[in-house]
Amino acid sequence: MKRVFFLIILFAVSGCASGRENQPQFGKSDPAAYHFQMGVSYLGEGNYTSALFELDAAEKLDPDNPELLFNLGEILEMIGLLNMSNKYLDSAIATFKMVINQLPNNKDTWNHIGICYQEKGQIEESKFYFDRARDIHIANRDTPIVPKRDF
Repeated sequence: MKRVFFLIILFAVSGCASGRENQPQFGKSDPAAYHFQMGVSYLGEGNYTSALFELDAAEKLDPDNPELLFNLGEILEMIGLLNMSNKYLDSAIATFKMVINQLPNNKDTWNHIGICYQEKGQIEESKFYFDRARDIHIANRDTPIVPKRDF
């Protein structure tokens, strides 16, 4: 009886160990997705410095991902607003414009650029972006950012 119990335990343990070899490890198969998810997690915690670090790493690996760029722009915008730093707001604007190049009818991106310019005191420039966001909304032509990955 002890021998049968021992064999069952041995079989179960060896089966569990061999199963791990074939399972994908988080971050190994897609490092950009790993950094993106970590950045979004840090953002949710309010840890903007770590979120910026992770999203910046993800952007270097996947520079044409509009979802990633949008989130990176939001982080830069938040840091710029919290620190009253035009340097971060300028970086946010440049990042949001990269999203606009891919999704010219994304009203949220136009709106964020308007906010950045408004916070920099460039009211006429901000008005242009706010008007564009409004026009897209009124015309019902918004192109939402579709998540590239399913976590």
